[in-house]
Amino acid sequence: QTSLDSSLKKLTKYTRYLLAKDVYVLRIRIEFTIQNKSLSQAEQSPILTELLRVGQSAQPLCWLRGYLLRWDQYDCPQRQSRQTYADLTLFFEYQPKLQDVNLTEMLKLYLTKFITRYNEKKKLSNTVNEVHCSMRSCNVFSPKTELRQHVLKIETIDKDLRKSFMKYYLPYFCFLDFFIRWVEMGNAKKIKRYTRGQESKPKKNSTQKDSE
Repeated sequence: QTSLDSSLKKLTKYTRYLLAKDVYVLRIRIEFTIQNKSLSQAEQSPILTELLRVGQSAQPLCWLRGYLLRWDQYDCPQRQSRQTYADLTLFFEYQPKLQDVNLTEMLKLYLTKFITRYNEKKKLSNTVNEVHCSMRSCNVFSPKTELRQHVLKIETIDKDLRKSFMKYYLPYFCFLDFFIRWVEMGNAKKIKRYTRGQESKPKKNSTQKDSE
């Protein structure tokens, strides 16, 4: 109970930071696989980390304010196995141009370009170890009507929507992390199922990012 309370407290603090500005929230499922084989969490995690890191210099991930990440599994009848995927909740800082674009489609296009470049860099293209990826968008939180959207805009002035997100989604997120058992432990190594982004540190000057 103490651990759950502590986790929720940290998650709440981070989410308050994310919602301190107007944001668009997307919840997506990303899965990386190779031919006829499901990749483990340990194998997928570095690819996803690189996606989030490299994507900071391109649209739409350059507008990313932060994220919440959970690893989960589902039964795959075709492969008769349990497949691992990343349950990723993305928070994009509001930009006027985002009103005129399909954020989900833009993200899918970027993901396709990223995985092509990744395979080329690792010399995996056209081999049995070529990495494939799939992305599926889903409602931010289906049980609650106002959160049941693929792209949810949360404005700072919309206190009711912000409160609803904090009250319903965050406890659900923590509950899944603590109480839904990870089925495939493999060598019994404990899997870190939940991670989040970091709060941005104030820049010393406007050219700091360009010089890094």
